[in-house]
Amino acid sequence: MERLRHTIVSTLELVGSALLVAIMLITVVDVVFRYLLERPLAASFELTEVLLAVMIFVSIAIAMARDDHIEVTLLDRWIGRFPRFQRVAYISFRLMIAVAFFFLGLWIFELGQGKRVEFTPVMRLPLAPVAWAVAVALFIAAVLALLSVVMRRPAQESHATEED
Repeated sequence: MERLRHTIVSTLELVGSALLVAIMLITVVDVVFRYLLERPLAASFELTEVLLAVMIFVSIAIAMARDDHIEVTLLDRWIGRFPRFQRVAYISFRLMIAVAFFFLGLWIFELGQGKRVEFTPVMRLPLAPVAWAVAVALFIAAVLALLSVVMRRPAQESHATEED
């Protein structure tokens, strides 16, 4: 199971990195063409926007897999006194997140079905594959949220900070 999770995360990291490099290259080429050749790259903003949408949702899945998301630790001092409650809260929240990601992914996938005839204004890129890529990233995030509950190690039981 750990090997599967590692493979999924590595693939997501590779996809996210490729998307980021593509966005950077488009931006650099656009700036160079704009200021040196006085010919900006056509629809660079549009292409960057589409790639960024996919990259954001791939990054959400990566953060879910690494347990690297933002955590509010206001109540950790008090919740840490009740390890059983802490464990139940962790599992409950992860399950809620998994369900939310699944249904959001399902909604976006269905939204993409209706966008098969919609295109970006300048480059005429189809919007459906973008919606489908976002939906797949959300489905993967849902699976990774479930795996984080199933594969949780005892060392991960307490997220309380030592800043107290």
